[in-house]
Amino acid sequence: MHIESQLISEAHSGLQNAIEDLVKNDREEKEMLARKGVILEKELDELLELVRLKEAEIAENKSQIQDVDDRISNVASKFHETKSIIDMKHKTLQEAFLKVESEDGALLIRKEEIDEVISSAEKKGRKIIQVSAIASDEAKTCQDLLQLKKQLASFILKSREDRVRYSKTEEKISEDIQILRQEISAARTALQELSSTRASIQQEVTLYKQRIGFIEKRGPELEAEKKVAAAARNFREAGRVAAEAKSLHIEKEDLQHKREKAVLHLEKLEEEIRSNVERIQKNEELVLLKEKEAALASCNRLQLVAAAARAERSVALKMGDLEEGSLLLKEAEAVESKVMELQKVYNLDIEMDEKNLVSLAFITNLDGDHLSEVCQVASFNLNAVVGSQG
Repeated sequence: MHIESQLISEAHSGLQNAIEDLVKNDREEKEMLARKGVILEKELDELLELVRLKEAEIAENKSQIQDVDDRISNVASKFHETKSIIDMKHKTLQEAFLKVESEDGALLIRKEEIDEVISSAEKKGRKIIQVSAIASDEAKTCQDLLQLKKQLASFILKSREDRVRYSKTEEKISEDIQILRQEISAARTALQELSSTRASIQQEVTLYKQRIGFIEKRGPELEAEKKVAAAARNFREAGRVAAEAKSLHIEKEDLQHKREKAVLHLEKLEEEIRSNVERIQKNEELVLLKEKEAALASCNRLQLVAAAARAERSVALKMGDLEEGSLLLKEAEAVESKVMELQKVYNLDIEMDEKNLVSLAFITNLDGDHLSEVCQVASFNLNAVVGSQG
């Protein structure tokens, strides 16, 4: 029984092995097909997903096509509206054209009226041009007259500026002179004090010299008295004499020191005195020079004043104002006299030429001929003034 079972088992095992051998290739093919099925299922899923995406794109494309159709419909609708508007405008233009044609006749009539107005305006324009030319000539005359007045006024203002400049120069020089005189006064006061101090010290030096001479004379006498006392064995007297001699010797040395110190002080004082004297002399020379400069500036200023007075007198005489001319002549002569006096005192060499300078008050009262004449003369003589004073 056991053997049968074993045989059956072996037969069963052999059969099983035979079956396995027979289906081995099928099993491998099955496994391969199973793997291929998995791959195909995966590819199918991918294809299905791609189909879904394409369907979405197709739907989107259809939507865009619908939008384009809508826009085309809108454009067509607007085109129809525009066409209607154009038709209306064309109708309006036709009506306007008919209206313009109807107004042409009225415009022709209006043109004729305008031509007549233009012709009349041209006639008036020619008259205006004639009047304008006359006015332009008068304006040019007035402008020339104004230019002459401006030119003459510039000469006068230049003269006035020069007078102010000379006046300021005089003031500045006067201030400098005042300062120099104050310095001279202070230096003289200091010089007096130094001289007084010098005299006092000189007196002290004389006293020192006299006392030193006395001590030098007394020294040998004391030495002789000391020897006499020592010979007489009078030691007390000898001691007193020796003490006196020593005291005089000390006093002599002190006096010599004081005299030397006083002499040095005197030398210093002498130097200060010389310095003060030189400073006083230098400042006095500067004062003389400054006074001459001030006199020169004063002469230049007074010359301008006199020239202006004489020029105003000439204009006053031309205008028939004899009284004013007489007063101006006296003023000019008085100023010129002052100039001559300054020239004489300070030995100044300044020419006294008459300068035709007119005041601003006279300019407005001159006519064109007189103004032109005075302007030419003033221009010439002002240049002469500037040249002589430069």
